[in-house]
Amino acid sequence: MNQCGFKHNPYFVITRFNQWTQEQLQIYETIFGKAFWDHAMTEFTFYSHNDRANAMRAYQQQIKCQHDPTCNGTTVPEEAKHEEWNSAYRQKLGVQHDIPSLFIDGILPVFSNNELFRSLMDPREEELFNNYTDQLWAFANSQPPFKCSGNCNAPEGTYLGEPWLEQTVLQKYEGENVTINCQVWTRFNKKAGEGLQWSKDNQTLYTVPSNLSHYSSEFHNGSIDGHQFTELTSDLGLGIETTMLIEEMTSEDEGTYECSNKVAASEVKVLLKVDCQWSEWGSWSSCSKSCIPESTGQLGVATRTRTSTPPKNGGLECDPNDAQDQRNCPYKTEGDSSSGVKFCPG
Repeated sequence: MNQCGFKHNPYFVITRFNQWTQEQLQIYETIFGKAFWDHAMTEFTFYSHNDRANAMRAYQQQIKCQHDPTCNGTTVPEEAKHEEWNSAYRQKLGVQHDIPSLFIDGILPVFSNNELFRSLMDPREEELFNNYTDQLWAFANSQPPFKCSGNCNAPEGTYLGEPWLEQTVLQKYEGENVTINCQVWTRFNKKAGEGLQWSKDNQTLYTVPSNLSHYSSEFHNGSIDGHQFTELTSDLGLGIETTMLIEEMTSEDEGTYECSNKVAASEVKVLLKVDCQWSEWGSWSSCSKSCIPESTGQLGVATRTRTSTPPKNGGLECDPNDAQDQRNCPYKTEGDSSSGVKFCPG
């Protein structure tokens, strides 16, 4: 980053906000999500606050302002550094809010029992050390526990190149589409991108092209036997995401699908989800009464039942209250309520 436009002058460049630092922060964001930035602080370590260090920083600020008309010579160096890094966070990483900054001299002999060391320490140095470490402690204790989600839940071997399928079981209804994503991190193991393939029930379906670049965003797609395959590589060299799409699932698509490479394999079972099914109604039972006493007029009851097959793979259950049906009886003509009720003689 170069706010002043003098890329060869070390005073005008954030020397530690280099490409490696950016990639490392982006890896953290990829693993922990955007919420990572809500739990972050920038700590400038070995940041001495003695008179000599303060004078040197003031001199550097003065030199910088001689070449940058927008520079404010009265800005406190810590404030300038805080704004400089937050500007880089916004421009390079898309962070939407300011990240707090701390300026701590980690080798300051604050806790030393050596009187000579402590006598060489400026009281202002100890004051600032306590101030910044108190801020760090307060920040750490004020944050709610971080809830891991997304890539943060990946198995331990994922970042060493083992293929990762977020789900181990997928249950879909007939006619629905099935999408399976397989992530392979190649950032720390370049061989993880070799021999990457999809298979079903131990039969190879598709082999991911081996010429995909690890360091440029690249999209590729292919189709084999009704299965659609796409690959997207990370522009950070983090890895490859390969996706398989099964359109309008049928029972023939059920099986164990595997995403594998030369490091390991990861499996997902694809199952057809079927709701509970009712059988046809059985015959009506005999009426609970052969006739109806005129004195009470109380009707009898006939019933019929049906059975159900249980649901499969997460399908909907049948309501047990729907397993029986009933009707009033008896009628002059069996089952015909329009014929009138059948009263007992006498």
